[in-house]
Amino acid sequence: MNPIYEQNIVMDLEFTKPTDEAVRSALRFEIIQIGAVRVDAYGNALDTFDSYVRPRYASDIAWKVKQLTGISRSDVCDADCLEDVMGRFLDWVGDSPTRIVTWSRNDFKQLSSETRFKGLPFSLGDMRWLDLQKIYPRLMGVGRKGRDMALKTAAEWYGVEVADDLLHGALYDATVTAELLRRIMTGDYLKQKNVFSEVMCAPSEHEVLSANVGGRFAGLLDLKASLLAEACG
Repeated sequence: MNPIYEQNIVMDLEFTKPTDEAVRSALRFEIIQIGAVRVDAYGNALDTFDSYVRPRYASDIAWKVKQLTGISRSDVCDADCLEDVMGRFLDWVGDSPTRIVTWSRNDFKQLSSETRFKGLPFSLGDMRWLDLQKIYPRLMGVGRKGRDMALKTAAEWYGVEVADDLLHGALYDATVTAELLRRIMTGDYLKQKNVFSEVMCAPSEHEVLSANVGGRFAGLLDLKASLLAEACG
């Protein structure tokens, strides 16, 4: 059977609050960076897209955003506006049957609201969107405890190493999400899930998931190493 989608575009956005108080009630955030990974129908990463975006209503980057992402005003002041960046992004996406994949629904909501506010077309809105954050906990057997799981927590739960100093960069977050997607598409997650359930105790209903994962991360890395060794043997 041929795949329904020839490619998956795994996308992540970073945004900041407008400094123009007159627009805040209608536009809570503005996009300042778009990162994406092109993944084929079999889970292989093929290409990347990365661009800063010059906001129209934010004269500076909010302090919390700057601390979290490392993005400063100098990074975006000479960047293209959203309309131009989205034009380049759509050219990069191309015309192949495409599914957009994100970690959480927030990116869809932001693109939808911002393009509408700025009078721009939302061409991506016609494509199929997959929120990996929503289905991932169910696939890994975490259930309701994994609701709104952070990307870092999901990666650690699965034994994927992440660099704290690179997290919250749009392309890096898209790359981590693409790795989780790849393992789901290839079925690799099933083997790791089964071994994980045998080796590691599942969190109790009363434990905080992120803290629980942090305490077990060393064990997860050992488990990951053994699985890799078995796969290469």
